[in-house]
Amino acid sequence: MGGKAAAVVLDDADLDVAADKIVFAGLMHAGQICMSTVLPAIHRVNMKERVICSDKIGDQLVSKLADRMKALSAGDESEGHKLPCLFRKSSAKGVLEMLEDAVTSGGKLVVGDLKRQGAIIQPHLIDYCPISCKLFIEESFGPVLSVSRVNDGIQAMIDLVNSSEYTLTNSVYGANIEDCMTVAKALRSGSAHINGPSVSVDRLHGFE
Repeated sequence: MGGKAAAVVLDDADLDVAADKIVFAGLMHAGQICMSTVLPAIHRVNMKERVICSDKIGDQLVSKLADRMKALSAGDESEGHKLPCLFRKSSAKGVLEMLEDAVTSGGKLVVGDLKRQGAIIQPHLIDYCPISCKLFIEESFGPVLSVSRVNDGIQAMIDLVNSSEYTLTNSVYGANIEDCMTVAKALRSGSAHINGPSVSVDRLHGFE
């Protein structure tokens, strides 16, 4: 039932709402939650720790995610940072290795500098995350969002989410609730949230 939660963003979704909640779910506690959103967006054969959307809205969504992530930083809370360090230095090292692999494999680095300072790693956003890289397949447990895009409709999004062996929780964003429910019911996961963050079952507050 592990992590790697996906956020499916339908074409009619309110992208500001979706971006707010995805960043909240993906970066709370620097991503060190088993229900943290991993972003797969939609681009032909690509997917991520995962946001899924069509290429039609991909650029807009990525831009909104980037704006919100750039406003966050990791470090000592007493110095005004919103995100904590990771559990240990080796955790940050592993996250950085996954990010480097994603970029080497063809992913586009939108936010972040591919660096770490001890156990501190800043927020990173990867667009067009290749499905062959570790970042797409495995849980990063860090302040990371990845977007993978597809152009073959809602069923392609569903198939992309269900291609993961991890099935704890997912979220769906859209204006048409019937469409959202149809997608949610088709997702192979322990729970699915409509227009809400994947961490909401924990009743976690105070991050935004």
